[in-house]
Amino acid sequence: MLLMPVVFPCFSQTSFIRFRNVSAVIDPDYMDNARVLADLNRLLSDYSIIDQIENITITGSASPDGYTARNQLLAEERAQAIKRFIIRNYPHVNERLITSHSTGEDWEGLRQMIEADRTTPDRTEALRILDSALTGDEKRKLLRQLASGRTYKYLSDNMFPSLRGGAAFMIFFKKDETRYNTVPYPFDEAFNYDVSDLVDNSFPVDKSGSERYDQTLYYRRQSRTTFFDDEAYQEKILFAVKTNLLFDLATALNVELEAPMGEKWSLAGEYVFPWWLSESRQYAFQVIWGNLELRRWLGYREHRSKMTGWFGGLFFGGGYFDFQRGNTGYQGEFVVAGLSGGFAREITRDGKWRMEYALGLGYLSTNYREYIPRFGYDDRWHLIRQKTGKHAYMGPVKAKITLVRTLNRKK
Repeated sequence: MLLMPVVFPCFSQTSFIRFRNVSAVIDPDYMDNARVLADLNRLLSDYSIIDQIENITITGSASPDGYTARNQLLAEERAQAIKRFIIRNYPHVNERLITSHSTGEDWEGLRQMIEADRTTPDRTEALRILDSALTGDEKRKLLRQLASGRTYKYLSDNMFPSLRGGAAFMIFFKKDETRYNTVPYPFDEAFNYDVSDLVDNSFPVDKSGSERYDQTLYYRRQSRTTFFDDEAYQEKILFAVKTNLLFDLATALNVELEAPMGEKWSLAGEYVFPWWLSESRQYAFQVIWGNLELRRWLGYREHRSKMTGWFGGLFFGGGYFDFQRGNTGYQGEFVVAGLSGGFAREITRDGKWRMEYALGLGYLSTNYREYIPRFGYDDRWHLIRQKTGKHAYMGPVKAKITLVRTLNRKK
């Protein structure tokens, strides 16, 4: 996202934050967010610097993709999310110093990117559309029509992801009147400061090292922040109810419960129970299967909703099965154990609905009995055993695309 901050005298730090598509919540694990939040924490936790803050201005924006009304609302929500984040985590910062607003869709950023990229299909016409006085929805409609849709696809693949969701927050510091009257204002692209200049409360110098400005800090970094929801974070997750959609599609009814154990661990129990039987069609699909899984949630967990992000796990389980189709069937018992890995993410603003994607590798062992069904003189079906055997397998034993709903209570 190419946000151009308004230049005011004597302001110090500008940081750019990005959000996931159609989201107004913050995810510290996403891209460089953990480091950016840590930098912000070092700054706002320093009371000697807090005393010098004059204003914190937050500007939200959204990419030009989608619909104007939705994007404008999304941009406002993103700015508010950062404001709430600062208020909740740094109560010593006076709320009256914080202002937030939105710029809506970042059409200017898109124009800059098209101007710099000469490989954009129908580039001249695209720039003409962006320079027009049309509404956002009208511009999108015309862009979609360019080059039989190739222009908009190119923008979607190469430009919209960089513009997709963001907010800039700028921290303004009180100026030193005596130095301000005698020293040129140093807001210039020639000045490039690193966050390390802020760690020890010293003030940055320009690239040449020839001048130090006591009350003027300038820090500019582009970063990306997503998936953090204030209201959801203020609730404690008791447990999550889940269902594997892949099993559901195969009519294998299933349910799973998962409970957090601290910030980085959780324990899940899964129960699979399809019990379909049709004697007239000589069909059986019956499974009773349960397993337990211990998970370790990876990455920076502070300010992160529990049971989201990447995880690794260890699982163990077993069950009973009866499969029959036509004149042959198999019954037996099995055990399975292995390692799992996957990713979970929130799909609603309150963080209570989620999607999880996982794969498990491990070992499966089964004892089975082959049988033939026969209808007897007593008007009942009988299973005639043919043979028994054992089978062992090592490899992928689990695949999950899971819909998750958390059950919470107020902290």
